[in-house]
Amino acid sequence: MQNESVEDLCFIVGSNIRHFRLKKNLRQTDLAVLAGVTKTTVSNIELGLVWPEYDSLKAIMNSLEMMPSDLTSQAFRQAEAELKVADGSDEKVRLKRVERKGDSSSELGSRHH
Repeated sequence: MQNESVEDLCFIVGSNIRHFRLKKNLRQTDLAVLAGVTKTTVSNIELGLVWPEYDSLKAIMNSLEMMPSDLTSQAFRQAEAELKVADGSDEKVRLKRVERKGDSSSELGSRHH
């Protein structure tokens, strides 16, 4: 990865988690139950709004059978981008990220969940 900001890294990790969840045909609620976290936690992680706590990330990765390298793989980001363009959801995600960038609480310390 090149000089990616923490916010970009959160978005990449979230996108890759979403990719694996969808690949297993799981809803966010299903993953939340499997990983022992809330649906809101899964949603916020997938949208790149928060950096997951270690235990939550580990539980999600185990539930999805992910390897650590899967979290930042660019191959998944490309597939996810193509999926968003195909279903028109890219604009919603982009708007959420723009809103978040304008939020003054986006420092690393306030992003943990």
